Amino acid sequence: MSGLDYELIDIDCIYHTETEKAILVSEDGDEDNARWLPKSKIEYDDESALRRGDHITISVERWLAEREWLV
Repeated sequence: MSGLDYELIDIDCIYHTETEKAILVSEDGDEDNARWLPKSKIEYDDESALRRGDHITISVERWLAEREWLV
């Protein structure tokens, strides 16, 4: 992997749910297309009470976004 793979990129997503260690998001709001992302590899504003269907922006390392087909 190159240094660019670790570059953080912002992705607009739809929030579905989360666990202590991961968050489930999709690009289109369809849970069948949603991907689990480890919280240790992303950044997002978790200060607000998120509800299913909320739009959020996450910062994720490029390699992970590409692996999960988010870009």
